Amino acid sequence: QSASPLNGATLGGVVVTIMGEYFGASAAAPGVAAKVGDTACARLEWISRTSITCRVPPGVGTATLSVAVGSTGDGTLRGQCTQCGVFWSVPAATFSYDRPRVTKAAQAVAGYRP
Repeated sequence: QSASPLNGATLGGVVVTIMGEYFGASAAAPGVAAKVGDTACARLEWISRTSITCRVPPGVGTATLSVAVGSTGDGTLRGQCTQCGVFWSVPAATFSYDRPRVTKAAQAVAGYRP
């Protein structure tokens, strides 16, 4: 399993591609979910049996990417796999939100309102 890119703006919106296994035989296959930290992806899109994309939600600091599947890939073994629905961390996939940058500062004047 892997993921890329692993950093982006605090506003979120970066699309991360997560590579792995058993993501289903089609977009209609049941049970694929992904999270950034404790927050579900803002949008999850099935690409193939081994690839999904996650639109990263807003956040700060760092967060682990994790994925859960509800079948062994073809939708026919739902409930028969031993770890169905369990979120697993994507190895070496910690998403880092970029630190804010100050581009301009102004001195505040007491009592002044523009």
